[in-house]
Amino acid sequence: MTVFAIIVVVLYLYYLLLKFLLHEIKASEVAMSEYEAMRERWQSVRDVAQPEINVLALVKGTERYVFLYTDECRADTLRTLGRYASDPELSFTWYDAALLSQKIREGCTTAA
Repeated sequence: MTVFAIIVVVLYLYYLLLKFLLHEIKASEVAMSEYEAMRERWQSVRDVAQPEINVLALVKGTERYVFLYTDECRADTLRTLGRYASDPELSFTWYDAALLSQKIREGCTTAA
């Protein structure tokens, strides 16, 4: 009787293991199909023409001023430089604004 009970328990455990493995296989197939769909969506997003992002940085002691802008937003970035220069709470000066605006304008002529 004990050997029969052990065999039944082992077969039941084997059944549970197979059931678990089949569930994991189905879950991984679903995950793979979702991954493929997501990869296709990202590929289509990458295929669309995306604007280049320009990076302009200034390091003053422990402070760092980093500006990210597209070619279409150059004027907004120049205005932001002026706002920062006129803010007395920042260490950003009009000289810094003039220097960075010159870099922005140089980038405009080299890109054209």
